[in-house]
Amino acid sequence: MDGIRLANPYLGNEEEKRRTLFRNNENVIYLENDSCEVFDITIDGCPCTPKFCGGFQYPRQSTQPKMLWGQIPEDCDILISHGLPADIFDTNSRGKLEMENQINNV
Repeated sequence: MDGIRLANPYLGNEEEKRRTLFRNNENVIYLENDSCEVFDITIDGCPCTPKFCGGFQYPRQSTQPKMLWGQIPEDCDILISHGLPADIFDTNSRGKLEMENQINNV
């Protein structure tokens, strides 16, 4: 395995071309709301992230995230997402920790 790549559901045809390229490359594991096992480590990839200063986002009131976060396997060792890590540049103007709220959903 040479790399793990997350999907970006908001880009157009160019992204679909890249997505197809990655899916057809045996040296890349492409994760889009999916998981894999590498050296007995379970890795899950979820591009879903709450609206926060830019792209790759779903609306805050959306029901999609609970469904997607609910699909993460119980035995997940590593979760890869577009969201910021807890306590690292993840506060908003009200000082709220956004990723911490999402971790509680997982």
